[in-house]
Amino acid sequence: MANRIQSWFSNPISGSTATIAIATVVIAIATVTNLALLADLWTATREYVTIAREVLNISQKSLTAARELANAAQDVFETANRPYIGSAGITTIVIDKIGQGKNIRIKPKFKNYGTTPAEETETHWFILINGIKQEGRKLADQPRILFPSASTTYVGTVGTAYTDQVLNGDATLQVILLATYSGPKNKYTYCEKQQYHPEEGLFVNLGRCDPQDQK
Repeated sequence: MANRIQSWFSNPISGSTATIAIATVVIAIATVTNLALLADLWTATREYVTIAREVLNISQKSLTAARELANAAQDVFETANRPYIGSAGITTIVIDKIGQGKNIRIKPKFKNYGTTPAEETETHWFILINGIKQEGRKLADQPRILFPSASTTYVGTVGTAYTDQVLNGDATLQVILLATYSGPKNKYTYCEKQQYHPEEGLFVNLGRCDPQDQK
């Protein structure tokens, strides 16, 4: 056997053939090894890409959750730190002047129930008899600042032509309270309707109204 191998290498043609054969085998083994390594690398790369996508997905969800949490915190802060203008009641007095007849004096009050000043405040109020807005003295509804716990009161009258009807229950007396104001971040609108009950001599709240209907 040793002689045969020696003869192969001593013979130039046989030696070259043997060398080529061995080289071919080595190259084949190297190629197979490289292919196996490439396959492992491809698999690892795909797994890495999948993991990277999952990490990116989680990061995006975390970012979205963080933004939602920040917005919620901002909403809570603004809710707790903003002005709230609303009605502080409407008082009425029936005036009976000799020779002039009866009249109902109305005193609506607006109050800031919030924790910050209400800026650029405009307050309006309207008297309605049987659902019809009555023309009367125009109030000075100029922008102003209404500080926390502060209030502002207005005075008006129903008029002698309708007072007896309202007191007898033959006519409906309603009051619309409207306010627009600004806080640290946003602008707000308040609109409320109240109705007079002659039996009790007071106004009852009918709930919110649409500010657009009052213009």
